[in-house]
Amino acid sequence: MSDAATRTACRSCRATGLSVVVDLGSQPPAERFVDASDLARPDVRLPLRILVCPVCWLVQLDGDPVPADDEPGGIAFSVSSTMQAHVLGLVRDALGRAGSRPGLSVIEVASHGNRLHEAFRSEGADSTLLESVPQFAAAAREAGVPTIEERLTPAVADRLVADGFGVDLFVDAFYLAHDPRPAEYLAGLERLLAPGGLALFEFDHLLPVVLDRQYDGFRHGHASYLSLFAFTAMLASAGLRPVDAVATTAYGGSLRVFVAHAEGPAIDAPGVEAIQSAEASAGLTRLEMYATFADRVEEARRGLRAFLDARRRDGSVVAGYGAPSRGNTLLNSSDVGPADVAFVVDRAPSKQGRYLPGSRIPIFAPARIDEIRPDYLLILTWDLRAEVIEQMSHVRSWGCRFVVPLPSVTVLD
Repeated sequence: MSDAATRTACRSCRATGLSVVVDLGSQPPAERFVDASDLARPDVRLPLRILVCPVCWLVQLDGDPVPADDEPGGIAFSVSSTMQAHVLGLVRDALGRAGSRPGLSVIEVASHGNRLHEAFRSEGADSTLLESVPQFAAAAREAGVPTIEERLTPAVADRLVADGFGVDLFVDAFYLAHDPRPAEYLAGLERLLAPGGLALFEFDHLLPVVLDRQYDGFRHGHASYLSLFAFTAMLASAGLRPVDAVATTAYGGSLRVFVAHAEGPAIDAPGVEAIQSAEASAGLTRLEMYATFADRVEEARRGLRAFLDARRRDGSVVAGYGAPSRGNTLLNSSDVGPADVAFVVDRAPSKQGRYLPGSRIPIFAPARIDEIRPDYLLILTWDLRAEVIEQMSHVRSWGCRFVVPLPSVTVLD
């Protein structure tokens, strides 16, 4: 692990002396899927380096994240039935803990294709969207979602409170990692949250990233990669605290953290303590652990490359299932192209007919699998592998085998 870093100060605590965790080379932003009309244009490539702060232990992108308004619209959320059920469960958990009641003031952050709002509505609750990306805000308004087009800051919070927006329940489902200035964002939440109010955050958890080599989650759109330890330090600086934390299976392993004002009554938080203990045992607050992680990532990158090279030698056809952003990091980190993976399929119509950034692998509807009958199906949405294998179980009829790329390449019989 190199001691050099382009970024000079932690985006959370402002400490210096950041260290490089992994360097995944120069890659196009993983969210920038390519239209057929743009194939002649080269991808814009940016360094994808991940750093760690030796003071607050926030793992973070070296440089600024790709602005959300550069991401293509219409593909902001998964069409997976597993993830749709997860969102509904998140909303029910939030309402249950906040004490669902008439007049409960709910603000949700980031649109997620309006899935959060739909889930709140299905549970009889009204929510207002706080959305900073203009095209997402416009789409939400067009769909009838009450929308405030702002990024949360202390000044915005003060204005909303003055306008009567004291918030009883605040829900941030997978937005925080995108925010380039999380300390400012959380300071805004502290002012916006009503006395006795509750905030729910869900984010990709750093612990399974480290344990299972989930380096495909690193991308230019994510500014931060959060452990509960680092998140607790962020909260404390903003006058907030975690009151409970629960591990979930979303995206390969996420955390759902419930947050309140720091000056509230003292409570036991066994969930918080247990997760922080697991993080400490795994070495998330030790630089030497990140050096070991970098070596394991390199081993995984070489393993995927070796598997695909072997398939080319034996003449096998490999296709991919799913076109998630994280799949682009995985493929580009191992220099994968159409000669290695002939095509990928995805259920989202907005992705079909486009190409993966960097690798330029074409994206089709799932019916393409039955037309071509590949020998191997590489599951790029590996976090949903049970759902994928159930949906595509018929491919085994012609001898096709499923492949899971992480934590190491595994061919399923």
